[in-house]
Amino acid sequence: MRPQFGRVRRRTLSGIAVLIPLFLTIWVLGGFFGFTAGIPRIPLNLPLLKGCQIVGVFLGAKGGRDPAWSQGMQRELDALCAEGRLRPEVGHAYPLDEAPRALRDLLDRKAVGRLIVTP
Repeated sequence: MRPQFGRVRRRTLSGIAVLIPLFLTIWVLGGFFGFTAGIPRIPLNLPLLKGCQIVGVFLGAKGGRDPAWSQGMQRELDALCAEGRLRPEVGHAYPLDEAPRALRDLLDRKAVGRLIVTP
């Protein structure tokens, strides 16, 4: 089975439980800066009813302890992006003169996806 990638907002994860196929592995990834939109809350009956696994991965801690793993993971992610199989979500693009607003939105946890500041 080929892996499927998708971003699910924290508020919608429990609402799509009926759409999750049986025996799926759900990877909850935490980055170097944590969860900008909050940590997903997953009802415990979801893995029981769907026979699925939920795996939490804090990439910042793993990458700090194992730089070789981190570099290999970055190469794999770069390849997936180059193939078009993984596309980072851009939440909002700000012109350079609105960079302070972009930082404020990030600090206020209003960011969903990546924030881009353009020249």
